[in-house]
Amino acid sequence: MKGLGLRYWMVLPALLAILVIVAYPLAFATYYGFMRVLPGVPAEFVGFANYSRMVRDPHFAEALRTTVLFTVASAGLSFFIGLGLALLLSRPFRGRGAVATFLPWVFPPVVVATFGRLAMFDGIGPLSRVAGALGAPSAEL
Repeated sequence: MKGLGLRYWMVLPALLAILVIVAYPLAFATYYGFMRVLPGVPAEFVGFANYSRMVRDPHFAEALRTTVLFTVASAGLSFFIGLGLALLLSRPFRGRGAVATFLPWVFPPVVVATFGRLAMFDGIGPLSRVAGALGAPSAEL
């Protein structure tokens, strides 16, 4: 295989991985979004009823607002930190290799927030247990 055809074959494994990791779960979740699924009961098609109920729920509005705020703040912060590091590393300086070596160890803000929430999870998180041992009241997350 020469020329353009080989290029497409080389991209095929990555495309298949994207389909398996992203497209299939998205299609699966969309399908179940239109169904009523209860344990021990066959799934029932309910159309947009689930989405209608979700949009009217006040907790959804709060969760959406929090998600948008977190996404905008973390994306903006990540952009400016990344830009600053790129500008810093674009010029030679003593210790530049050490800085570049440690950059991949920086976790994205979502991972840090998830681990932080798990650490404070009421009753099982290590920070929750320490706070409880010190007499702090438990908080529902």
